[in-house]
Amino acid sequence: MKKKIFLLLIILVASVFPGNVRVEAEQASTTKEWIPQAYLPDKITAAAVAAVDRKIYVIGGTSSGRSINTTYVYDQDSKKWTEKASIPLTVSAASVAVVGKKIYVIGGTSGSTYRKSVQIYDTQNDTWEKGIDIPTERLIFSTASVVDNRIYVMGGNNAESLSANYCYDTETKTWTKKKDLPIPSSGATSQTIDGKIYLIGGADTSIVTQPKINDSIYEYDPKRDIWLKKQNLIIGTQYLTSTVLNGKIYIMGGKTNKNEPTTKVQVYNPKDDSISDFQPFKIPRLAAGAATIGENLYIIGGQSTTNNIVIQENGIYNSVQMYSVETLDDSTGNGEDPQTSDEPTQDIKGKRAILVVTMVSGLEKEFDLSMEEVNDFISWYDQKAAGTGPARYVIDKHENNIGPFDNRKDHVIFGNILTFEVNEYSSKKAE
Repeated sequence: MKKKIFLLLIILVASVFPGNVRVEAEQASTTKEWIPQAYLPDKITAAAVAAVDRKIYVIGGTSSGRSINTTYVYDQDSKKWTEKASIPLTVSAASVAVVGKKIYVIGGTSGSTYRKSVQIYDTQNDTWEKGIDIPTERLIFSTASVVDNRIYVMGGNNAESLSANYCYDTETKTWTKKKDLPIPSSGATSQTIDGKIYLIGGADTSIVTQPKINDSIYEYDPKRDIWLKKQNLIIGTQYLTSTVLNGKIYIMGGKTNKNEPTTKVQVYNPKDDSISDFQPFKIPRLAAGAATIGENLYIIGGQSTTNNIVIQENGIYNSVQMYSVETLDDSTGNGEDPQTSDEPTQDIKGKRAILVVTMVSGLEKEFDLSMEEVNDFISWYDQKAAGTGPARYVIDKHENNIGPFDNRKDHVIFGNILTFEVNEYSSKKAE
């Protein structure tokens, strides 16, 4: 029987879900688990983690008490880690952003040396280039998000950078200072949805001995250069991480006001300004990285101790855990990290789907695709909705190639899409 998955936009009536509503639990999350994946090649904390073309990149970070310069890439399909060209300057606790096919690693530190550098990795050519230095000092534990190919770097770790907000135009290669953060923030996380940036958590570390951990979410509008207070977190955390899936921000881990790492996952939905609990991952951690590939959430590396992040020697993880929103094999979800396996955790061979894209004109386009192609389309759509990536997506029509053509491809424009649905089936059953 065909399994039909509808991706729908739900408009919530304000009288039912008013602003600043808190949802205590996310439905359908309690029956699933986070599943251990292939180990990182090293134990790494405070790395720059980003996803490009269904691959996860882990750059730099701290390992065995020192900043490192490695670049590792994880292929979800082969479930293997591969080492790529090393970042020119060793760096830990940097902010990271993706524009097109390039990863920008900004600021950070190496031992007692604080970086102002912008190091740019081309994922297509496996090469590094240098950008223009950011005009501020001690930019560590900042966070970065992208809107319209501009990178906004927020927060830091000293008096000058705690409330700083700088914009890097990747086309003109210039920095501009924007309106300061509404509250001092070090070790926060941020994400872009529908052209707005959401700054989440972090801490005011102006008093080193008594840092104040934030439980706030603020929305930044780059076009108007203004801030707006939104919902509060269920619990405030610092050195947390986050990723976006289906228009929601999954907020993971961090250090709580009890000075301990957490396994907590919180989900923020900007559509109705709601916050909810989600299935916690297996190992408490802070200074980890997060990424989304298709319908899969990943949390990567980090540490169990709550101090000395950039020179930490103990309690650093090489574990990687994944939560699949569509399907999940619970057979290994026992909370223990397995030995590294070369076998994928999901067998998607033979799985296909009819992707139906409804345009704003009412026209429906149907494509018979593999699930890898469908997930790649969804990943492109989510990235473009977050303000990054190309405006169009090329879909191969494969066997639906009527006429004397070598191949036929459909160029779908993001701004013309009203909604889409995925009708999944097994190719074995279809034969």
